[in-house]
This record gives sequence, structure tokens and C-alpha cells, in this order.
Amino acid sequence: MIERLVIVFAMFTVVLSSCTHVNGIGQIGRNFTEASNEKQILFFSDENNIYEESDYYDALLEFKKNFPDVWREMEVIPPEEKQTYRTYNIVTPPALIIIKDSQVVAEIVGPHTKDQIVTVINQTFEN
Repeated sequence: MIERLVIVFAMFTVVLSSCTHVNGIGQIGRNFTEASNEKQILFFSDENNIYEESDYYDALLEFKKNFPDVWREMEVIPPEEKQTYRTYNIVTPPALIIIKDSQVVAEIVGPHTKDQIVTVINQTFEN
């Protein structure tokens, strides 16, 4: 059990160290805005619930491996970003949405398996 928590914490650290933080509504990250025509992942995460989000972290690590060029287009949104949560109708993390041209093109909310999350992400980015 302790080994799993250590592994999950390590994955959490790797995932978050490769992501940028939301700078408020209208401006998502450093290089993208809500009107961007590029697909962008918004990961609604609570670092206090790392264990509950482990399948999301595993899926995001696989995404980074499969799509290294678009990895920079991911944002981690903590619960303190209440306006962003309201904008995308997210009540509690974990949740992951993919936006393009200000539209949600894919959404995963709540508990899901790694494979379910990977399937949604891969299908969205392959199109």
C-alpha cells in the first residue's frame, strides 16, 4: 500500500512538473487562449486526492509518451480556480476536458479506468 502511494506521488510530481497552470479565464496557460484552434487538455485535479486520481495520472503519462509534441497543450487546474470549474461545469476533480475553438470536444469526469481515459484522449487527438 505504501509503495503504491509513493509511486502515485512520484507520477503526480512528473505529470505536474510538465504542465502549466491556468492564469484565469480567457487566458489558459502561456501560449493558448480559449479561442485556440489547437486541441488542449484541461486536467481538473486536487493534489489532496492523489490516490483517487492515479488512473488519470497513468493515462496522462501514456498520452505524453504517445503524443509528445502536443503535451505542452495540457493545463492542470486546481480546485482554487473556482471560476474555471464553473465555466466548464466541473463540480469536483478529477476531470479532464479537451477543448478546441472554445468548444469542449471530449470530457471525462469522475472515476474511470486508465484504459477508458487513454481511449478518449487518443481518439480525440488522432482526429
